[in-house]
Amino acid sequence: MFPRSWKPASPPPASKRRRTFLEEADDRAQQALPVEFESDLRQTVLRRLLSDAPPPSAAFNLDSVLSGVSYRAMLENLFGGTDPHEVPAVPVLCRAYEESLMRQPMAGEQPCVLDQNCECMLVDRRAPFVGVELRLPGDPDGRQMCVLCTRMVTQKCFYDMCCLGRPAPGVIQRYGNIFGQPGEYSVECMLVCPPSFGLACMPLPAMSHQRNRYSVVVQGSVKSLVQHRVGHEDFHSPSSTGAA
Repeated sequence: MFPRSWKPASPPPASKRRRTFLEEADDRAQQALPVEFESDLRQTVLRRLLSDAPPPSAAFNLDSVLSGVSYRAMLENLFGGTDPHEVPAVPVLCRAYEESLMRQPMAGEQPCVLDQNCECMLVDRRAPFVGVELRLPGDPDGRQMCVLCTRMVTQKCFYDMCCLGRPAPGVIQRYGNIFGQPGEYSVECMLVCPPSFGLACMPLPAMSHQRNRYSVVVQGSVKSLVQHRVGHEDFHSPSSTGAA
């Protein structure tokens, strides 16, 4: 049926296809991590997100990830443990406040606890920077994660929880976001806990994290981020909003 010289097309090389999250995490895991960490929080997050990342060819055992002691310790260290029957009090942040903190630290402010592994470093490799920490009421002493790193960790925990099919062992969000209103986020961009998991691990919708939704701008000498196609108006026309 086919000419003798015909050969099936070979798959595109790995460099030509879109890299997955796990492949990027594996590459980052190969980089040398600092010997000393400035806090237990940074140590826990880095080890979980980088050192424990499986190679792309290996099976991703979500059960061992979620039930592991280090994973549970990470959740409790980042967001605090909670009674499975009790809905935790989680603050709500508006889009404008979040965007005011998507930038470099200014005088008197602290950088993100992940330092050179901060997500802000990876948005535009031509203009990397470490984001300013996001502090919330009740946060413990020591530096905290920035807005992007908080989103990234919450989203990773969310995906692990959904793939495993059972609630996470702790609260996976530091705060929730407003959506569905003018000037706020669109529901299409939100992470929402499945009803079957209850509200103990994720009581409020939270903005998802996607690097191609950000771009770096420089105002004066301060690098900051602009978000793209995340707003309520980007997905819903004013006429449909008014009709609703």
